Amino acid sequence: MERTLSMRKNNWIREVSFVVLLCFFLTSLSPLSAAASLKHYVTKYRAIQVADEQQKRLSRYYYLIDYFSEFSFFKRRHKVNPDFIRALILAESNAYPRAKSNKNALGLTQITYATGKQAANELARKHIHFRYVSKKKLKNLRPNDLYNPAVNILLACYLIAKYNAQHRGKLDLVVSAW
Repeated sequence: MERTLSMRKNNWIREVSFVVLLCFFLTSLSPLSAAASLKHYVTKYRAIQVADEQQKRLSRYYYLIDYFSEFSFFKRRHKVNPDFIRALILAESNAYPRAKSNKNALGLTQITYATGKQAANELARKHIHFRYVSKKKLKNLRPNDLYNPAVNILLACYLIAKYNAQHRGKLDLVVSAW
């Protein structure tokens, strides 16, 4: 039973990671070249495996991902898919909470401080109480707070929900906004 569950988790992580990685790549192409390259890249990225170590690192954050993806930030009953957030974490930081890009994007989902600060201020003004992240933390967000997995995942869920609402659910535009 445990092995079957582990295999299922590995399969969904692999599939979702593939889709997110493919979307990141395809959004950088023109529509014609994206269509022409789709078959090639689908075949190429299907072989990507999520290593046990990656899955183990990511599993530390399941409770946060599941919790924060349950909120409807913009539209009632419109929530962020937790598997999308899991794939985003793998694609952006390989599930390393102290990851930092050469553009100073920080943490599990690689959020820049300016974007994180704006999102935190917007969230602080909403009448939502969050477990794991206080309103005070959101109001006084500092760059190092983006290394905190709870803060980072909350902001990522909020931002993905925001981009999804702005772009009416068009995944290519949501991923481009990210």
